[in-house]
Amino acid sequence: MDYIEYSQEIYENKYHAKWTWIDEIHVPADLLANFATEEYYRARFHNWLMPFKLRGSLLELGFNSGKTAYWFAQKYPDLTVDGIDFSRPLAKIADLIPRLAPNLRNFVLGDFSELPFSNSTYQFISCLDVIEHLPEKKYAEMIDECHRVLVPGGLIFIHVGQFDCEWHINRIPHEQVMIDFALRGFRLHYAIPDFLVMSKV
Repeated sequence: MDYIEYSQEIYENKYHAKWTWIDEIHVPADLLANFATEEYYRARFHNWLMPFKLRGSLLELGFNSGKTAYWFAQKYPDLTVDGIDFSRPLAKIADLIPRLAPNLRNFVLGDFSELPFSNSTYQFISCLDVIEHLPEKKYAEMIDECHRVLVPGGLIFIHVGQFDCEWHINRIPHEQVMIDFALRGFRLHYAIPDFLVMSKV
């Protein structure tokens, strides 16, 4: 497999440019129609989050189409949801997502290694299907930033995609993820196959 060389430019010019769904999104209803085609991801999300009752504020890393943020907002009406992604073609998606539900709040463009949020802002972070896209240095910086913006005891939900494709440059096993997070101020809160929850110490 020939893997991509990670950069913002390659995501903007290739990863999102080749996905015609972005060009088909004009109004919030277009997003909902897109989400309706993602049954596998929706079922997976609800299975993973089944034991949790969330209220407070959550940051989603890599909001992409907004589907996971929307499912969080629907499942947990007492949870406010923000999101961040770095690909500029998603700017119009970021403008539309908050119109889907009253608890979908601020969706911004930015870097996971320099989160534009204050210390101890969030009770929860969603990091689903993100780590496998990040080079090692960016991954380590992301962990540190997540620790900074989480409140003490805050939770981060993690899934690392393991299928082989050119975009998955860092398919580390969850056992290694637990070690990496533990070395940066987290401890294991919950784990099932393919899903981890780490808590800020």
